[in-house]
Formats: sequence, C-alpha cells, structure tokens
Amino acid sequence: MAIRETISQWAVQEIGDVRRAPVAFALMFVIGLAGGSFAAWFLLDKTYNERIAFLQGQLDYQARTQAPIPQVTVQRITTWPSTALWIASGALVFIAIGFGLSRKTLKRENRTLIRRIDVLQVSKAAAEKGQAAIAAERDGVVAAMKQLKHHHAIEVLQRHSTRKRTDGVSERVTIRYGNYGKDYEIAQTIERLFNEHVKWPVTLDASNNPALPRAEGFKVVFDHGMTFHAYAELTHAFSEGNLLGVTVGQRSLTPREDTEHLIVLVLPSSDG
Repeated sequence: MAIRETISQWAVQEIGDVRRAPVAFALMFVIGLAGGSFAAWFLLDKTYNERIAFLQGQLDYQARTQAPIPQVTVQRITTWPSTALWIASGALVFIAIGFGLSRKTLKRENRTLIRRIDVLQVSKAAAEKGQAAIAAERDGVVAAMKQLKHHHAIEVLQRHSTRKRTDGVSERVTIRYGNYGKDYEIAQTIERLFNEHVKWPVTLDASNNPALPRAEGFKVVFDHGMTFHAYAELTHAFSEGNLLGVTVGQRSLTPREDTEHLIVLVLPSSDG
C-alpha cells in the first residue's frame, strides 16, 4: 500500500511540474517582452529628447541668422523608422533572452523528470522483487502447512492401528466403487493407506450393488453405520490431510448394525 501511495504522490507532483512548465515559459516570455518594451521606450525617449534639443538649436540658429534649416537636418528629424527598428530590435533581444531562459527551465524540468522516472523504475523493480520474495515465502508456508497436515493425518491413521474395541470385534473396511473415470485409482489409494497404516482388513467391491448415488458435495463418503464418533477422527484425517486429492465427507446413523464395519463409498461424478 505504501508503494502505491508513493507512486500516486509522485504522479501528482509530476503532473504539477508539467503544468507549471508552460506557465514558466509564458512568465519568462512576458518578462522578456516587458523588458524589451521598457528598453525600447527608454531608447525612444532618449532619442527624441536629443532630437528635440537639436531641433531647438536649429530653430534658435535660424532666428539669429534668418537662414533656412538644412535639408539634412529635416531628414535626420524625420527618420523615425530607424527608431522603430531600434525599438523592435530591443524587444526581440529581450524576448530572445526570455525564450532562452524558458528553454533552459524546460530542459531542467525534463532532466528532473527523467531522473525521477529512473528512480521510479528502480523502486518498481525493487518492489516487484520484494513482492516475488513475499510470494515465494507465502508459497513456502502454504507448502509447509500442507506437509504438516499430511504428517498429522498419517499419525492419526497409525494410531487407529492400535485401537482395540471393548467387545473384542476386529474392525474391517469395504471400499465400494464403480468403473467410472478414476474411481478405481481412488479406491486403490484408500486400500493402500489402510493396509500400510491402519492395518485393518480391506475389501474392494466394484459390484455397484446397490447402485451408488452420484456425488453431491463429496467425492468420497465414509459410511459410519449406526455409530457417530467411532470413525470421525479417521474421516477427518483423510479430509484435512488431503490424502486422496478429492473431497471427503462422512455419513452417520445409517440403518445397519455392523458397527465394526466401515464402508467407504467412491461416488461417481461428472469430473471423474
């Protein structure tokens, strides 16, 4: 979350910088134009003051000598286009200065933006690396938890191998399945787990008589008969330890008297 907030703040700041760059350009342009206008006004004022003074001197000379004003003097006084050229030149000079300063400002902003983008890319790479490390650590924890549950489930199965009934009757297991998809492979896995860890006699029944119902919620169902708690821990171990790779449930209080008989149903399903 902190990385997202930092990126968001950076984006807002960069947008502000990009928006301020044209403003800075316009401001420098106005400053240059104002400076050029002031310089032009100053030159114009100075020029005309000098020419007025010159004209006044010529008029005084004419009054004293009664001689006409020389034509060159008239031309000199009326050459205002040159003054306008000076004004325009001064304005253009200051505008050029302002433009140059604005370009320098834009280049500086551009370099700053590039540096910030580089920093952001480095930060993003570091963040992605950190996220990958976190994901790897999370996956490791999940795998370790699955392994722990598997070991605990095997311990439960082994503990049931030493369990003795008070009536002295030995428990037995029947695994019912049909020839659908991978049901036979699941039945074989159940048989192997009981033979290796629980040590109870196991019978495979593929007769499908009576017909097995379709799976609804659970692929494998442990039928406990009229008992309720006798095989609950065993069923829970198969489910929580994910020993079969499919969903496992239980059914209790079914109308049959052979409480020492655990029936495991591998129910047919559309996904095999």
